Amino acid sequence: MIDAVIGLRNLGRNRRRTLLTGSLVAFGVVCLIVFQSLKVGMHEQMIVSTTSLDNGILQIHDPDYRPNRSLLQPINDSATLIERLDQHQIRYAERLKTAALLLAGPQSSMISLSGISPEHEAQVTQISNQMREGTYLGRSNTIVLSQALCQALSLSLNDQVTVMAQDSAGQPALAKLTVVGIFSTGLPSFDTTHGYVELATLQQLIKAPQVISEISIHTQLDNQNDMETRLLPLLNKDQRITRWQEALPDLVQLIELNDTTMSILIVIVFILVGMGILNTMTMITYERFKEFGLLAALGYPPAGVIRMVLAEALFLGTGAAFLGGLIGALICLWLGQQGLDLSQFTSNNQYFTSAHILYPQLRWSDMVAAFVLAAVTCILSGLFPAWKASRLNPVEALRHI
Repeated sequence: MIDAVIGLRNLGRNRRRTLLTGSLVAFGVVCLIVFQSLKVGMHEQMIVSTTSLDNGILQIHDPDYRPNRSLLQPINDSATLIERLDQHQIRYAERLKTAALLLAGPQSSMISLSGISPEHEAQVTQISNQMREGTYLGRSNTIVLSQALCQALSLSLNDQVTVMAQDSAGQPALAKLTVVGIFSTGLPSFDTTHGYVELATLQQLIKAPQVISEISIHTQLDNQNDMETRLLPLLNKDQRITRWQEALPDLVQLIELNDTTMSILIVIVFILVGMGILNTMTMITYERFKEFGLLAALGYPPAGVIRMVLAEALFLGTGAAFLGGLIGALICLWLGQQGLDLSQFTSNNQYFTSAHILYPQLRWSDMVAAFVLAAVTCILSGLFPAWKASRLNPVEALRHI
């Protein structure tokens, strides 16, 4: 106990140096908390934006479903499944998807054509909120296309476009559809490759009555596992749940890359913090050679010297970490109110289609991790100076000026 008291009192000997070193530790903690909170908020926004664009948090398919196959892959007994979803009040969007060729005069374009139920789709994806002109379907033999695609095909509202797709027998099928709605997500790679029609319209076009190839499930991101648990008893052996992590592997890889980059950044910051503390503790040890020599001459045990120096480092680190945690939390709370406008950098990014304002997500686990990391860094940085002080020869130390 006396070692800890002496170590704490020693911090007041050179208050300027203690303040500078403590500021370095606090800066490291602030960086860790703010960067980690921004990263968590960014990842959540990326997932929500991407899944609300088309995918959904969870999807239900045929077990052999592959998104790039041209053959129709219907869900077995989809009517019974939809009835069960309604009974359990689960928000969903049933779809029939196929590749299609749009023909508008001499111009043409390949798209992914989705047959949807507009009222259900609006509960799962954001396309209904991205309408620029017209309506979000509502009647048969109509189609909703993007603004970019309409410009490329010289189409406008109420124009007719010919749609050619492969029917369930593998034969070409044609239909003339009226453009009743124009949307824009601001993402050219998505807008120019997607179109929407009524589910019944597409079923009739490809001669696949009552057929559904995909059911997208809406839920909160942190409720994904619970929703999957609710869904499993409702499925039969010919139906399979696909998580967004499976459907969007590129997004998973990007998140993992961000995690790795952040970890490297944090390691660099705390290496610098550790070097600063090591330098400070080494200077403190050097300046007090004579004091440590006197303690050794009086029979003070080397272990006591080690405890004294480590206590000084620990008090310095924990005090600065507490201050840094408080400042970091206040910054995160302020950013949580104001947001960080990223529209200049994310206007054409598929991971930020729903919003371009980033809000940090402050977690207690990150606060605790920052505090523990700062304390451990301080202790490790104080080990060598403490060991050096405990090994001093009393006679040589007392001669030190």
